[in-house]
Amino acid sequence: RKAPDLIEVRGEAFLRIDDFRELNRRLLEEGETPFANPRNCTSGSIKQLDPKVTQKRPLRFAAYALGRCEGKKFTTHSASIQFLRELGLPVVDDLVEIDSIGEVQKYYQKMVEKREALPYEIDGIVIKVDHLTTRNALGTRAKSPRWAIAYKFPSREEVTEVLGVDWQVGRTGKLTPVARLKPVPIGGVTVSNATLHNSAQIERLDVRVGDFIVVTRSGDVIPYVVKVLSSRRPSSARKIVFPRVCPVCGASTIRTETDFWCENVLACPEQLKGAIKHFCSRGAMNIEGVGREWVDILVDKGILASVADLYRLEKPVLLTLDRMGEKLAGNMLEAIERSKNTTLARLVYGLGIRQVGEATAGALAEGFGTLERLQEASLEELVEVDDVGPIVAKEVRDFFDSTASGKVVGKLLAAGIQYEEPRTGSDLLRDQIIVFTGGLESMTRDEAKSVVLSHGGKTSQTVSKKVTLVVAGTGGGSKLERAQKLGVRIIDESGFREMVGK
Repeated sequence: RKAPDLIEVRGEAFLRIDDFRELNRRLLEEGETPFANPRNCTSGSIKQLDPKVTQKRPLRFAAYALGRCEGKKFTTHSASIQFLRELGLPVVDDLVEIDSIGEVQKYYQKMVEKREALPYEIDGIVIKVDHLTTRNALGTRAKSPRWAIAYKFPSREEVTEVLGVDWQVGRTGKLTPVARLKPVPIGGVTVSNATLHNSAQIERLDVRVGDFIVVTRSGDVIPYVVKVLSSRRPSSARKIVFPRVCPVCGASTIRTETDFWCENVLACPEQLKGAIKHFCSRGAMNIEGVGREWVDILVDKGILASVADLYRLEKPVLLTLDRMGEKLAGNMLEAIERSKNTTLARLVYGLGIRQVGEATAGALAEGFGTLERLQEASLEELVEVDDVGPIVAKEVRDFFDSTASGKVVGKLLAAGIQYEEPRTGSDLLRDQIIVFTGGLESMTRDEAKSVVLSHGGKTSQTVSKKVTLVVAGTGGGSKLERAQKLGVRIIDESGFREMVGK
């Protein structure tokens, strides 16, 4: 079959187990360190800057989706995969079409039993909606599609001993307990640490230093403690001591229902480092060149005392640091300067407000349009925003009520940070709070919300007395009924289009 002029194929690189073993054998013969497992080897091979090194690795490719394809239309995912197969491209071997959840469960069990006999490693199966029109209707979340879900296999487990517990401080001040373990191999990786999540988890498991525990790797990646083998508990086992002070700065800790927190928000070096690293991250201000190592150095040297200090960095100061050259310092300052032009969603996410991830930051930006309106928003107004509940709303309100946070935000704006507001149109819908319900024919739900925002309005997921308008598409359900009970104005899709001039 002849390939189209333009085709985009999506897939996954991997190593067969026999190829991986042969690669490690060669590395040992050459006096090199072997790889721990095929997954790490594949990832490292793709990230190699020298293509000659990558070329020596026996990587394989399996296509699992079709992106763009000029001149061809498909109604189902399975038909597109068959097309790729006919083009001679390698595709996923065990792809099957299934009609019911019961058949999915049978197929899953079959693959669990078949797992160890496969020539490559897998940690589960992926279930996808086959019909592409249905996929489009389902849409996607911030980081994953609604039309696909991973069904993971049971994780491999091993028994080892707890040697001690360390408490790590995150950027928000939360103290996370990490168990130091007697090293144990799990799925080709030597595990020597495992998260205990929080103090509530420690109490639930009743884990103690000296205990023998069952440890696994969540999704075959992140180690965590499954259970304690109480029957094997030695008489010398001792309870874990909860921290009364921060292990980094020595400040007092505060205990909530599940966690311990360092209360030294402004001066705890570890919190400051975490806040700056988060601010510079790709999803936030995307400041390339200010990596984790440099943040640690800049904070330890006392050069950075808040995220706003990034915009006060000067080349002479940077050049006093070890291993910092003219070019590197110039690139770092250029990246910081570029970050001054951003979006409101990135800025809100970069501020590091507790409980506010990328999706929530985007929802807040769309809901309020400007930082000033967000700063002034009441709890009631905040919970009207999609993806924001009472807990998140309180965290947002507490952040902007903080004098210290206000100073940092003020310094950032004074440094010249300018953000692109989500809305660029008229004030036609200003002070309007609009709810969409039912199916829309001429636009997606996200497109309709964007239209509202572009005209200065807000959208909400729920119908309340504050809602000024409900746009009802086909099949409007409980939201439509509640709007009728509350006497909220209701129009159809064509009425909405007429209102905004589309």
